[in-house]
This record gives sequence, C-alpha cells and structure tokens, in this order.
Amino acid sequence: MISFGIVFIIIVNLIYGQFNLYYTDLINKNSLYHDCLQYNSVNYVKVLGIDSRFPNPYQIIPYCLRPFSEEEWVDTVIVHDNIVSNLTFDELKTMNVTGRDLLSWSASIDLVERYENYLNDLEIDSKFDRFYNCTPLWFGTFCQFTFDSDQLFDDIVEETFEKKDVEYIGTSPDIQSHLDITNLTCYLHIQCNRGPSPMCLDWREICDGRIDCLGDGIDEMNCLQLEINECESNEYRCHNGMCIPEDFVNDHAYNTDCLDRTDENNFDELKIGRSFGFTFCYQDPTFRCEESDHFFGLRGFVCGDGQNIKMQTAFAMNFDATSYLYCKNRRNEIMWKSTLSNIQHSWN
Repeated sequence: MISFGIVFIIIVNLIYGQFNLYYTDLINKNSLYHDCLQYNSVNYVKVLGIDSRFPNPYQIIPYCLRPFSEEEWVDTVIVHDNIVSNLTFDELKTMNVTGRDLLSWSASIDLVERYENYLNDLEIDSKFDRFYNCTPLWFGTFCQFTFDSDQLFDDIVEETFEKKDVEYIGTSPDIQSHLDITNLTCYLHIQCNRGPSPMCLDWREICDGRIDCLGDGIDEMNCLQLEINECESNEYRCHNGMCIPEDFVNDHAYNTDCLDRTDENNFDELKIGRSFGFTFCYQDPTFRCEESDHFFGLRGFVCGDGQNIKMQTAFAMNFDATSYLYCKNRRNEIMWKSTLSNIQHSWN
C-alpha cells in the first residue's frame, strides 16, 4: 500500500501544479506570518514594455497568511478526504525517498529541511514526523489549502492581477467583479480614525502633507523626525529620510529603492513614460508598485495598491478620463461613502 501511495503522488505531481510552502513551522500565536508561497516576478513594465537600458531586477515576493490578532488564528483541522496517505520519515527513508522527491510532491520547505537533517542523522527524534500526501489540487502540511486550479503559482498571481483591469462604464462599475479579487491593505501601527470600515489608512498617506486621520491628524505627526534623519557617508538620503546605498542611486528608471522614489532623478526623458507606466500599477505586484509611492507633481488620490488617481494626466493627454479618475479597487468610492457617513453622523 505504501508503494502504491508513492507511485500515485509521483503521477499526481507530474500532472498538477507544485506548491512548496515556506515557514510552516512558524505556526504559533507570536508569529507575524506563516504558510507562505513565493512568487518569482517576471517584472515586466506595464504598457511600456522592456527598456534595454535597464535590466529587470530579480524579485521574489512572499504571499503569506498574516493574522492581525489571536482571534484571527484558526486551528488546523485535518480533513482526511484531502489526504491519500501519510508516511513517517522512517518509512520514507526505508523507501529511499529523497528531499528532492518531497519537493516534487509539494511538501513544505520546512518539512524537507527537517527530513534532510533526519537522513543526515542530525534530527534522529524526527523519525516519527509525518508527510501527508495530498489528493490532486490540495497542498499544505495537512493538505488544508487549495486554489482549485492546476496552474503554477506564478500564473495564478499574474492572472489575478490581470483580472483587476475591470473598466468603469460611466459611473456604474462592475461592483462584484472588483470585490471578488481585491482587498484593501491597512497600516495598523498607528491608531488612525479613517472613518467607517472598510476604509483605513494606507502607508502612503503618512507624512504626505495632508491630514487623513480624523480628529487628531496623527498621520502627520513627527514627520520632521523622518526628514532630518542622517545617513552614513556611503549612503544616499531619500527625501523621506530613508537611507539607501549610494550605488543604488539612478541605477534604474523603472525600479526605485527609495520608498518615495526620490533616488531616480537623472531620467527626465522618461518621466512622462514612467507616469503612464505606473498608471497600471494596480496590475503589478512588484516592489515598484506595492512598496513605493510614485507621484509626479501634484499629489493625487492614493488607491492603496500602487495606482494613483491624477485628473490632470487624463485631461492633459486627451484620454478617456474615466480610466484615470477611479481606483480599480474602488477605494475612492469607499472613501466617499465614509465621508458622507461622517457628515450624516455629525448632523444627527
């Protein structure tokens, strides 16, 4: 029976996608993240294509479960219908299974490392640790996850971001298609009253010269401390006070290292092109969109996923303004509803 199980998982993973989770051993109520999949970004520049002057940097992006509180922790329940068989490390060793075999069978990276240590007599006590062989399309330490797809994870990520290109028709967007694939991210390290949920503070709205937190304006406090920060002699100081190595300055027009993008200033001929390229950041999961604040000239409305609404761009270039005046994730609409709710509350 064991031999059949091994043959079966070899056949299964030749047919279906392979998902190797990282940090599965971090599952405790003190960890900030666990059960991560890593996306290898192709890192193309939306619309503009590849510029031969700037090689694409190598980026690995982790997608993890990140519980915000103990209440959000869910105890793992083993669903036996998702498991073909489970084998101890000792049984795997007897059958001459290697760590490479386990990787091809969608075992987690942590489990493979523990198994390799067991084979090398470094973790003898692990002989009774178990590997759960999942049914097709299921993966995880206890076969608890599925995408209901046999695609590679890279393809799933790219397809998800591509689907975010839902156009507005007049003022009536396809509401359900947006909400099905988009969640807003929130900066939780300061207590900000941004209005009724789901509206919340985006990190790009901190120290941007405009008060976003109602009542106390805490998002604009102590900003001077950031700007007067001093860097080392071999570092470049970004406008927001962040320090980066001098070698990273003006090295790539499309991929900045400063969160405020102030380290790439020697490419004036690309400013318009960059502006239009970053217009499509809502479809780009890479650092230049998810982890940077890229506005040119006047500050627009921050959509929270890299997109930045700038009315003057649409009108000045004679484009269809509806493509540029709305957040693809509808954060601007959520903001208006939050504002109207506060106005109504103040009148009651």
